[in-house]
Amino acid sequence: MRDKCNKTEFPYHNNQRSRAQMKHHWWWKANFIFDQSEITRYHSGLVLFLEEDYYVTKDFLYILKMMYKRTIDLCPQCNIYTLGRHGQRTPSPKRYAQVNVMPWTTANNMAFAFNRATWNNIRTCAEHFCSFGDYNYDQSLEHMSRECPEGELINFSVKQTRVFHTGACSTHMTPCKQEELMSQVQNALYTANKSSGMFPRNLKLTGTTLKYRKTFYKPLRGWDTNSDKKLCMSMISSTRIISAKRAKVK
Repeated sequence: MRDKCNKTEFPYHNNQRSRAQMKHHWWWKANFIFDQSEITRYHSGLVLFLEEDYYVTKDFLYILKMMYKRTIDLCPQCNIYTLGRHGQRTPSPKRYAQVNVMPWTTANNMAFAFNRATWNNIRTCAEHFCSFGDYNYDQSLEHMSRECPEGELINFSVKQTRVFHTGACSTHMTPCKQEELMSQVQNALYTANKSSGMFPRNLKLTGTTLKYRKTFYKPLRGWDTNSDKKLCMSMISSTRIISAKRAKVK
């Protein structure tokens, strides 16, 4: 402050620029896919967000399509779908057909999908996403879902993960043994692919929670400059909105 350095009032942001970029990148990616890319801008079905260090089971797309088809009768409020569960390393055949419903939280950020109708709702609440002082996009989505009724996200998720994270020794993790982790993932995949519970013929709803808990975490910051918020909002333009009618959203 004494030397009048640039943005000294935001010390955390200055030390964590690479983390702030993660939220910018996810937001830019979603805006580009839904509203700007000529290939996908009129796509009305699901868009799946799958990271490069995820490994999926062989019935991954099968179960996603089944969940999407069963939305009307199992969870008409649901508008986002999650195929992964953090930390699961021991597949259970009994859980392969089980699904549950809950509001969107950071626990649901592993391989999720939503359609254009949901995206349009998120866009409506962009101010809540962009103004939240945290560099994590998933926590920002939860804040938006809590604070903006139009953008509320109700998650339809599997009880047995269909995704394994091979890069868990990353940004938010303490130092860990990569070889040991990969061995666990390989064993989990082998067990999953041999399981008799794969490709279930039906889905069983085991639990439904539609309201958030009152408690909410403290923002981790790293997203507290006006330039971050302005850049985030600048990625949205009213001229880019693709109407539900034009995209033929059902």
